[in-house]
Amino acid sequence: MLFEDDLEVHYTGPGKADSDASAIRANRPIPPQCGVYYYEVFIKSKGQQGYIGIGVCNSSVVLERLPGWEPQSWGYHGDDGNIFGGCGNGRPFGPIFTTGDTIGCGINFRDMSLFYTKNGQFLGVAFRDLRGSLYPTVGMRTAGEIVEANFGQRDFVFDIESYVKELKTEAWQELENTFQKTIDEKNQVGVLSQSLSQLVLSYMIHHGYSESAKQFSSDLVPQSQRKGGSSSGSKDADNHPLVIDTERRKVIRTAILAGDIDKAIELLEAHYSGVVASQEDMLFQLRCRKFVEMVAASSSPLQALDRQEKHGGTGKERHDSNMIESSLSMDVDRDMSKKEGSVASCSQGNYDDLEGLGALKDTIVFGQFLQEQYGHNRRESVQQTLRETFSVLAYSHNSHSRHSNAASSTVYHPSKLSRPVSREKVADTVNTAVLASQNLPTTAPLETVYRHTHVVLSELTKQGVGEAAFFDLYKDCLQ
Repeated sequence: MLFEDDLEVHYTGPGKADSDASAIRANRPIPPQCGVYYYEVFIKSKGQQGYIGIGVCNSSVVLERLPGWEPQSWGYHGDDGNIFGGCGNGRPFGPIFTTGDTIGCGINFRDMSLFYTKNGQFLGVAFRDLRGSLYPTVGMRTAGEIVEANFGQRDFVFDIESYVKELKTEAWQELENTFQKTIDEKNQVGVLSQSLSQLVLSYMIHHGYSESAKQFSSDLVPQSQRKGGSSSGSKDADNHPLVIDTERRKVIRTAILAGDIDKAIELLEAHYSGVVASQEDMLFQLRCRKFVEMVAASSSPLQALDRQEKHGGTGKERHDSNMIESSLSMDVDRDMSKKEGSVASCSQGNYDDLEGLGALKDTIVFGQFLQEQYGHNRRESVQQTLRETFSVLAYSHNSHSRHSNAASSTVYHPSKLSRPVSREKVADTVNTAVLASQNLPTTAPLETVYRHTHVVLSELTKQGVGEAAFFDLYKDCLQ
């Protein structure tokens, strides 16, 4: 009989013979994708004889005998400490267990082994090479027996986290040993070292880390080959087209990460004019980023307007404040349309020299330009980006005004676009566009290797290969 959210089991049978035994099985199979599965059973009462069995079984096992007495069933019994694996003949394994004890049962899917614990102490591996879809199971046979299962709804007695960490370390060590053995047998140590170095170097070049790339490349040259002519060699390297291109992309990336979108666009037009003309999505992302930076720079004037309005400012001040909410739906000024012929001309104008309302109004004018240019674009991705971009201005105003309640329902929060990662995404988009324009790979080889490995591990996990669960590329390699 089940009690306490179906986690506590009471034996209610006659309890006179083996045929009176009864077992209960979980309603869901154990997922191999977890790598290690573990649950615990607290013995609330051993009853008359303590004929209690704990283990796993498959879905076809009849539930009229203790775990381990039927084929495809494995169990550890409390009355004698024996383990049973698919038959009625047990073998010694561990101590008996009784009232007040906590017995843990776990599966290590790395080698398909079943292990047990008692009161937080590891008892060892009871069975190996388990097969099939497995379910937790508990069986009882005599009156008064009561057990309670813990599937993680509260802390375990056994330190399962440390145990999993040990298994994870073993899995990585085995992988490294296998890899190293293969390399040694094929005498490919030098080739491997060179290949790994090229992967790292190509990553630096791809992302525009020019100084690091030059230093790393220099370190790869044997010391004996650095003597004589090193100065001229360094100059030749600096003048190499690939190095020059890497440096240019680095400067553009640095400008974007600093929020200087005007400078980034000017550099793109100077060095990669074809990219600016052909990559409309990239240009759109840059313009939206520019608007966000302008709003951030004019946030103080926005707050000043709100304070003036709250304290009964002049009619002109209230008009300026209301203009924030309505101006983006207005037509673009005529002189703005004259600037559409050149990206740089639209982006020129030192906004840092503008103060107060001047900067705010200039931000609004640029927002009008964005609305005019992209407001009629039918692509949902474009409209989504526009809504997100313009909501920064709306939120910046409303969060400091009497309309703050309305702003609280805004879907997009300005902090999302203010984070450094938002600038990084734009910088990556620009870098990818520049590389594609030169028929260069848009993804660094090292990143391709990472993605391929990630997909392989994901597929292995989906197919039930438990060992794959011990490898987490992001946590193990990038954090």
